[in-house]
Amino acid sequence: MSNPTGPTINDIVNLSDLGNFLKDALLKAMSNPGQTPKTLCLDPSLRAVLKTVLRKNDLQEALKPAGIRGIQSLVDDGNKERCVLYVVRSSMSLMKNLAVQIQKDAAAGRKVYVHMVPKKTIACQLMLEDYNVLKHLSAEDQFCDLELDLIPVESDFLTMEMDYCFREIALGGDYTCLKHIALSLMKFQAFFGYFPVIRGKGRFAEKVAENVQRMKTEIGSQIHSGVIPEVHQLYIFDRECDLMTPMLQQRTYSGILDEIYALESQMLKPPYEVSEDEALNEATFHLTEQDPIYRNLRGVHMTNLPDEIKTIVNNVKQQIDEKERVKQSKDITQTHMFAKKVKSIKEEKGLSAVHMSIFQEVQKWSNNQVNLNEMEAFMVDGIEKENVFAYLEECIYSAVPLTKVLRLVCIYSLLCGLNSQKYAFLRTLLVHNYGIQVLLTLDNLEKLGIIKPNTSNVVSGAGTAAMSMIRSVKNTFMPQRREHSDDEKKDISFAYGGWAPPLVKLAELVVMGKLQWNSMEGELQKYPGPTFGGNEEDKEDTSSSTRVVMLFFVGGITHSEISAIRFLKEQVQARDVEEGIETKLIIATTKIITGTSFIESLYGSLR
Repeated sequence: MSNPTGPTINDIVNLSDLGNFLKDALLKAMSNPGQTPKTLCLDPSLRAVLKTVLRKNDLQEALKPAGIRGIQSLVDDGNKERCVLYVVRSSMSLMKNLAVQIQKDAAAGRKVYVHMVPKKTIACQLMLEDYNVLKHLSAEDQFCDLELDLIPVESDFLTMEMDYCFREIALGGDYTCLKHIALSLMKFQAFFGYFPVIRGKGRFAEKVAENVQRMKTEIGSQIHSGVIPEVHQLYIFDRECDLMTPMLQQRTYSGILDEIYALESQMLKPPYEVSEDEALNEATFHLTEQDPIYRNLRGVHMTNLPDEIKTIVNNVKQQIDEKERVKQSKDITQTHMFAKKVKSIKEEKGLSAVHMSIFQEVQKWSNNQVNLNEMEAFMVDGIEKENVFAYLEECIYSAVPLTKVLRLVCIYSLLCGLNSQKYAFLRTLLVHNYGIQVLLTLDNLEKLGIIKPNTSNVVSGAGTAAMSMIRSVKNTFMPQRREHSDDEKKDISFAYGGWAPPLVKLAELVVMGKLQWNSMEGELQKYPGPTFGGNEEDKEDTSSSTRVVMLFFVGGITHSEISAIRFLKEQVQARDVEEGIETKLIIATTKIITGTSFIESLYGSLR
């Protein structure tokens, strides 16, 4: 399999060390207790996570050495072995189902073990105690933490796969996940040295930084004082600083795949045939840089995909023709050299066919988004507001999926403004077409300021700050958006067809050295929330020719934002050549999100 062009971040910060540690920890947890055989009862949201950590698509086969003989969902009542392992998230919503299953297992005389990801919480323990099942987990090894937190997915990207992090902190006021983020960053520092500089923007980002600093003080910095820091700067950004970008339709290949298929841990099993090869039709594809075709396509704008696909197919065809030419020439030296490429050529041929099939489905989907994309462009440009509102009404009357409608309502509110009269009208339409429970979701969106009618109570003034930031950033960064085609890779706005994601723009200003972090004026003040970490310049090592910067996004990041940051990396590399330095970026987040998954995480419930 071919490598990415140029050196990877692993040449400097080898994230695979952390990945191997997590894999070993997972296998050790599955192997304990030594009693075999065992049945694994799994929180469904963790199945893809375990596959990512183990780097295997066949979970059953990967866990066989640990004595696992069957894998079931948490709520399944199938046949179980005498020893049962539960692996669940430390979420209160799962505790009732977990307690029911433990009671059934105890009544059947089974030995039960529970591993909570990433850590068990007091709230979960209290709930299990209320359900009277803690007595069945009395041994120390029967109720344990399974610290699958910051998981390396690619050489420059890590994720914690925390589905409801933003909801918990912004709506529920539960900061437990912020502590988990801080703990994961402490583990990261145990591998790669302490961060000399920690800066960031946003109230939740600041709480993470405060937790990290407190933990460093408690542990004592002298423990790692002899470890040379491999990451020189950590910037923590808060999703609350930009609630607009996730609502927009993504325009890059990776983002569109997530919009269509709701990828879990970047895994895709297409619901249609992708190849004449039956094995490929049954396969689950892990969409990372290890797939050379996906690596070349992931950051490509939709309108440029046909040309890129054509180029890839032609390159594969040329390699196959070259193979036949070498075979017929009977030149021993050439045949021997080419034999080393045969496996990768065969693999790329199969993957090119897969992505060609996927692209055809993507194109069909994209053709159905033309009107939506036009309406989004009108809202970004601040024009045709009445036409957009009429389109929004039509979507509701046509029973378009609720998440799609709510995304449009959020964009309209943030960019065009939504007066009380229009909002009352929309609320009535939504209730009539989607049911009374939609009011709870609208209430949540109002509290966060994503929907901001003229009169509403907003949590901590987030809505006013969010709207102010959106308009300020729009006026600063958007005027040049029509000077080039929206799909042209001239700047970071290509990822959203002309919209420059504000948090990526902030990262650009930081990485390109255009921003004085502790300035009380300038771009930082356009973003809501506190700014922290402005007095650490003296800690930076300016003598090194290599600088590694980690960007952590609390509350999630989209695939298209990641593509924009990777484009930014290319721009930085061009600058570095002139200045004789080298800058590497690591991206980390609590979760890869789409507008749909973000809205769904904020749904209200009548239960």
